Amino acid sequence: MNPAFFGTWKLDRSRSTGKEAFAKAMGVPDDKFAIFDKLELTFTIAPKGSAYEYEFDFVGSPAARSTSYIITIGHPIKVDALDGSKAELVLNVDGDTVIESYKTDKGNWTTTRTVCGDEMTLVSVAGDATLTHILVKV
Repeated sequence: MNPAFFGTWKLDRSRSTGKEAFAKAMGVPDDKFAIFDKLELTFTIAPKGSAYEYEFDFVGSPAARSTSYIITIGHPIKVDALDGSKAELVLNVDGDTVIESYKTDKGNWTTTRTVCGDEMTLVSVAGDATLTHILVKV
């Protein structure tokens, strides 16, 4: 993975698009989406030997929590999905693009991450729905 991805990133919610359509495509109930939509997110990627640690810090709700996991390229792991269910995640890297493929009982989605300077663009696609987030390095 390109070292440009390493560090801590904060979600710029004002520049997010497609949140509601993506949540609906993923079957996230409206009440859970309302909570998710207000959360502040800080995301960290750090190398851990031949693997990577992803750390998510959610702030802004009594239901918010932080979580982290260690993932190795090409090896599936179980992670929490937006609706609280479990998803299988497989991480891959294609040049300067990080590709995360998720599978759940309800459906699948793919997230790609790219970095340009101090901004990370995250694009998640589930069916016809596309969610775009911009994160800024802190």
